[in-house]
Amino acid sequence: MNASNVEQLRPSVEVRASEIRMVNKGALVGFFDISVIRWGLTFKDCKLFRKDGREWVGMPSTSYTNRDGKTVYRDIIEFSDKDIATRFSEAALRALGRK
Repeated sequence: MNASNVEQLRPSVEVRASEIRMVNKGALVGFFDISVIRWGLTFKDCKLFRKDGREWVGMPSTSYTNRDGKTVYRDIIEFSDKDIATRFSEAALRALGRK
């Protein structure tokens, strides 16, 4: 059995959305917290984005001013694998009732 088959056999992670705050500011639709029940973790201030008919989740971030005086955002949490990030985003969208 290869690694991808093992990954497919793992149980899905249950997540719950809370503290939903809609802002509708450009592509940013709102903020929310997402709890990963099995891990006992809550990610505060995740972001829901929508653009060109597509929705996705942004992880919590912090801002700073770069050398050019522009505000830049940097994610605080990063997934090690794009597939994991996609599955987390899809689970969060389902918890928000978006999928």
